[in-house]
Amino acid sequence: AHLDATLLHIRLKRGEDVIHLTDREREMLRLLAAAPGEAVPRLALAGSGNGIRSNEAAGVWIEGDGAVRNRIQFNSISLNNQLGIDLLPAGVTPNDAGDPDAGPNNRQNFPVITSVFTTTPLNPNIPPFTTITGSLNSTPNTNFTIEFFDNIASDPSGFGEGDASLGTQLVGTDGSGNTSFTFNYPAIPVGDVVTATATDPTGNTSEFSNWIEVG
Repeated sequence: AHLDATLLHIRLKRGEDVIHLTDREREMLRLLAAAPGEAVPRLALAGSGNGIRSNEAAGVWIEGDGAVRNRIQFNSISLNNQLGIDLLPAGVTPNDAGDPDAGPNNRQNFPVITSVFTTTPLNPNIPPFTTITGSLNSTPNTNFTIEFFDNIASDPSGFGEGDASLGTQLVGTDGSGNTSFTFNYPAIPVGDVVTATATDPTGNTSEFSNWIEVG
């Protein structure tokens, strides 16, 4: 059994509550979704068509030490009054070296974006493109999926949401838990802001990274 928002087409309208996952609610989802003899499913907000926006609090709020392996990818999360993805406690959860902490989605560390710039090649047959660079520190010797997002508005927290997915890149950390990335995309409009998330191999998605404006 697999509970997947691409099948449920989860949509939140203006003024409705956020998606709020707790240990108790996750157990309810398990009981409703798992058939006898099947593996216990995890929530997967993964797929195009899921709009999570204009909520009074966070867009996606994950709470409880047992609320893990919640994959949040390829959605449109924007214009929420608090964080786009919040791994409780409320507010931005600071990264920790090597990412050994537990908690909601194991409090997966988020990527750190260091630069966003657009290049116009001298060859007129090559269209302009935007380059996003950054780094991730997390569990050593592990592969992670970095997903990149474009946003038309910045978040006052300094950390982003994810209005439009630009795509993903698979990266692997070294023995110290470090990796870097460079991602190219057709030119993103000047004034937009770029963010990213990281998802580990078991489906724990981080909060959104810091945002950087396209200059």
